[in-house]
Amino acid sequence: MKPITCLIVDNDQFASERLENLLSKIEGVEILGNIEASVSAVSAIVEKNPDLVFIEVEMPVKNGFDVMSEVRNKYSDSEFILVTSFNHYAIKAINYSVYGYLLKPVDYDELKEVVHGYIRSNKNSETHTYEY
Repeated sequence: MKPITCLIVDNDQFASERLENLLSKIEGVEILGNIEASVSAVSAIVEKNPDLVFIEVEMPVKNGFDVMSEVRNKYSDSEFILVTSFNHYAIKAINYSVYGYLLKPVDYDELKEVVHGYIRSNKNSETHTYEY
């Protein structure tokens, strides 16, 4: 079974460590890193090419939407899941075609459902074989 690869981008160290801890409890998930600075996020995402990027919207210098746009302009296949304390970004998230939207503090069951939804949607992919 090839694991789902994930990268976390959030300038809030406590929130990102909590998310990393929750993700580590989901079988078949590999965490590739935890990026605190939005300015280094684009190159890290393009270089590591994770399946899923869990990204905060409100960050200094570049917000999550800026990072997503730059990554997509570089033709990355990564899917984005917004993780934020604010629900008013939901419509914009839909317009950016994000894969998921989680409110902080992240609920483990909601996180697990988003990850398993990704697994189900990619079950027939040539590059992934999953059991959960």
